[in-house]
Amino acid sequence: MEIEIWIDREPHKLDQDLGFSIWNIAINNAPYRTGNLRNQIKLQSNSKETKRIVYYDQDAYYMNYLEAGVGRNKKHKGFIENKTTLQILSEVVNYLQTGHATYSGFPIIVMRSDVARNYERKILRQQGLDPNLRLTANDRAILSKNYVKGLPMGYSIDNKGFYSTTGLYGQKNEFSKNFATPNVFLSERPDSLKSFKNKVMMK
Repeated sequence: MEIEIWIDREPHKLDQDLGFSIWNIAINNAPYRTGNLRNQIKLQSNSKETKRIVYYDQDAYYMNYLEAGVGRNKKHKGFIENKTTLQILSEVVNYLQTGHATYSGFPIIVMRSDVARNYERKILRQQGLDPNLRLTANDRAILSKNYVKGLPMGYSIDNKGFYSTTGLYGQKNEFSKNFATPNVFLSERPDSLKSFKNKVMMK
């Protein structure tokens, strides 16, 4: 996807403010129950030439189902490809014209708890755990990793893999440890799976 933007003056430089702003936009547009999915949205590059947001789906694989609209809940379908991309495009155009960003600084995520859902309940039952457990964001990440380990090699819900539509989004196989993470405020509820983490991950 290539877009040309024409303005009648010298464009403002792509300072870090723009990178932080589009990162905030990506996080604010992501579905929110425990905060785990939002916490897997990383700022991988914020240089003067490149701004790149990475969605790390190993710890929140369900983002693929939400994006594709698979299952009963269709309201989040296209939350990346449509809603987030359009808002980021608007932000970039506005920044090039004015030099002002909508958001500044690192995103803030307040972690919450939620009931186990879909494949999470199945994994809990397989481990002899209560499928009605309330999960923290950390619990949800553990269960996502367990689920991904059980998928066939090369599996994807759309036969294309978790896709990116613009240069702003990194593919999951491009993920590296060179990224910035949001500021996180943890839930007061203790992790339900903390004592079972090794057991769950070994299966």
